[in-house]
Amino acid sequence: MDPHIRWRPRADPPPTENTDLLMRVTHTTICGTDSHIIKGGVPTVKPGTVLGHEATGVVEEVGSSVTNVRPGDRILAACVSACGYCRFCTTGMYGQCVNGGWALGHAIDGVQAEYARIPFARNSVYKIPDALTDEQVLFLTDILATGYEVGVLNGGVRPGDTVVIVGAGPVGLSATVTARLFSPRNIVVVERTAAPAHQPPTAVERDHARLRRVHAQRRDRRAEGGPHQRLTTS
Repeated sequence: MDPHIRWRPRADPPPTENTDLLMRVTHTTICGTDSHIIKGGVPTVKPGTVLGHEATGVVEEVGSSVTNVRPGDRILAACVSACGYCRFCTTGMYGQCVNGGWALGHAIDGVQAEYARIPFARNSVYKIPDALTDEQVLFLTDILATGYEVGVLNGGVRPGDTVVIVGAGPVGLSATVTARLFSPRNIVVVERTAAPAHQPPTAVERDHARLRRVHAQRRDRRAEGGPHQRLTTS
């Protein structure tokens, strides 16, 4: 990164602006990040914070500076809140916004609730067209956009390519669907599955088990003070 950009002073929104919005949540999803938080993997989240950063809903109230939507509109709330003023927002890097960014369910209460406050609504919510249902656009809040932008666009998928997608979870499936927009020749999805309980062990697994028994016998003999004997694995 250009050091001049890195150290450019932070720009805050004017203090007189009120760009918050109150949304009545209609649909929400659970992200893998939420499970990381519950397991303690995101220590910056304060205990008691309402989780969730993917939701659709209906506008209940808007701040005085919000002009893109009005009460009664159906909206989707993006997982990233963009202030529109900082050095990252002004270059289109909204995910790195220093005033917002990943705020919902992280720095502030999220959308797994009946109502949620959406900050910087002027840049962070989108009106849902009447022809589409909430269910049809819900994944645009994070999951589908992540698979498309981080996977397909960053992966540089082009017509005729062979695309390998590792993981068939929601994001992996989103990458699979959106990769088809670029007409690749082949799409290969790789997913790890547990072996059936009745499946016999492979030759390698049998050898490893035999070696573990051999080493255990050696440790037992040493512990008993007995003579050391050479044990074969045959």
